[in-house]
Amino acid sequence: MLIALGFAWGLGIGVPLVVLAALAVAIYKPVFGLLGLCAVLILERTRVRPGEDEGAFLQAVAAELRSGAAVRVAIADAADRVPSLLLARTARLARAGRPLDELAEPLNAALVRNGSLAAAAVRIAGRTGGKIADTFDELALVAGEDMELRGETRAATAQARLSAWIVGGIPIAYLAYTGVSGRLSALVDTGAVGIGVLSVGGALLLGGVVTVVAIVRRVQQ
Repeated sequence: MLIALGFAWGLGIGVPLVVLAALAVAIYKPVFGLLGLCAVLILERTRVRPGEDEGAFLQAVAAELRSGAAVRVAIADAADRVPSLLLARTARLARAGRPLDELAEPLNAALVRNGSLAAAAVRIAGRTGGKIADTFDELALVAGEDMELRGETRAATAQARLSAWIVGGIPIAYLAYTGVSGRLSALVDTGAVGIGVLSVGGALLLGGVVTVVAIVRRVQQ
């Protein structure tokens, strides 16, 4: 019951379902939970930041426009240069010669951080016929400054985030050790008292880890 309340609390404060599921695995299958944590950390280290690719795409659009390409051609060719972004639909509509207003919606959806501004620039170009190379240059500059600011923020909070992950990770590691050593099963074998102690301890562990994850997420935003 306490563990269920802990999960409900985690959902209430916005902890991702993936994290809560990993914690559940860690409580009931500690070894699998530890392996999953290692996998998540490895993926996080190798994950590409979306803002970097968005800046490259915006710069590519501006370069195409300055070389004399039409807006649709510029967007389609720039999308081919940055395959990591989900711009296939936008490029397909552009090559089909669809109105620029139709390109704005999928462009907004594909660019997580700069989509609304890029879509607005495309809509303006479609309605006024004006040149937007300078606009995309400015958007690329904004994207670069945003990534630089986020990088500085991550660097400034790196020590605090590391401490938070250590504080949250040590209990999980200890739980994994007790699971492998058989101490958890010995506690369960003692009966209702042992199961109660295990439930309370698991709920406290879950609450602590969920709180740490919430703090780290708030710092990263």
